[in-house]
Amino acid sequence: VVFLLALAGLVHYSRRSPVVALTASSFDQFLAKHPAGVLVDFYKKGCPWCVKLEPEFEKAAKQLGREGVPLASLDGEVEAAVARKLDLSRYPTVLWFRNGVPVQELPPMSRTADKILEFVEYVRQPAMVTFQTNAEFEEGMPTLREALSGTTRPAVAVFGGDASEAMLSMSLVAEKLRGKAVFMHVREAPAAAAHGAQGA
Repeated sequence: VVFLLALAGLVHYSRRSPVVALTASSFDQFLAKHPAGVLVDFYKKGCPWCVKLEPEFEKAAKQLGREGVPLASLDGEVEAAVARKLDLSRYPTVLWFRNGVPVQELPPMSRTADKILEFVEYVRQPAMVTFQTNAEFEEGMPTLREALSGTTRPAVAVFGGDASEAMLSMSLVAEKLRGKAVFMHVREAPAAAAHGAQGA
C-alpha cells in the first residue's frame, strides 16, 4: 500500500483535475483574481498524506467549482520560494486565502471532501457582524452580552466606513481570529472611544 501511495505521488493532480495547478509565477496573480477566497493545497510529490488528500480535495473542488469557489494546488518543494514566503514546514498544508492573505488553515483532521466543504462554508461567512447605525449597535448589545456570557471571547467594535484604514486592518484580523473573538463593524462613525471599550 505504501509503495502504491508513493508511486501515485509521482503524479499529483492531472490536467483534467478541477484543482488549478499553480506555480510561483502564477500564484500571486491567481490570488489577486479571486479576492473573495481561494483554498490552496500545498503538497510535495511522494508524500503519502498528500496523496491521500488529493482525491478528497478534487471531489470538493468539483462541487465548489459550481459555486464559483476556486481550489488550487502548489508543489511546495518545486516552488520553494513560495513555501519559504509562507513559512511552510509540513505537507500537506491547506490554506484559505482572502484578499491574497492566508487567514485560515484546514485542520489536519478535516481532510475529507465533506469536511473540506464544511470548512469552506465556514470561512466564507462574514467574519464581522455589521451594524448600519449606532442605534442598531446599541440595540444589539444585550443580545451580544447574553451570547458571550460565560465565555472568555473578547468583543471588538470598529466604527466608520468600509474603506477606512482601521476597517481594512480589522477585517484581516477578524478573518484570522475567526471563532476566537467577536468582531463588529458599525458603519456610522461617531464616538468610537465611548463604545469600543464597552464591547461586552
